[in-house]
Amino acid sequence: MPNQIKASLLGLAVVVMVAICPSADATEARCASAADVDAFAIRDLQSRLMVAGLACGQRAPYNAFVAIHKSGLDRSARQLIEYFRANTGGVRALDAHVTRAANAASLRHGESQGAYCAQTAQLFRDLVGGSKRSLSQVARNAKLKSVTKPVACTAKAPTNADALVIVDSNSITE
Repeated sequence: MPNQIKASLLGLAVVVMVAICPSADATEARCASAADVDAFAIRDLQSRLMVAGLACGQRAPYNAFVAIHKSGLDRSARQLIEYFRANTGGVRALDAHVTRAANAASLRHGESQGAYCAQTAQLFRDLVGGSKRSLSQVARNAKLKSVTKPVACTAKAPTNADALVIVDSNSITE
């Protein structure tokens, strides 16, 4: 086989690999770290509890929640800022997400005020009453979630169909 054809086939193989294998940046934009997922859950929980503070007469428990968990709330806020800067449009996209979370919380409250207020009262007891569960554990397990969040990244083992192997400079095999 002439060298020009071999070079063309090698070039084609590289083009195919680039086309079927997403770049690291594209992969990261489609999934999130565990810290990112926790930050989304905490922000979602905070929105629900803020609505409860205002609509369910639970202002004192909400203020206690914010005071007790200030460092965790601040840490998750910084994590979200970094996530949105890196993946989906920065502060403007973050603001839109926080607005959607607050609107979703208001809708949930409007659908069933009594159940919503009872659920948030229990969450406040868990978060303010000295529960041994962390803020992220409570946020992950809260049944008030309704805003879309990213999926955590998982490592995928390569399969034979995922890659071309270059055996030597003269041949390409699958």
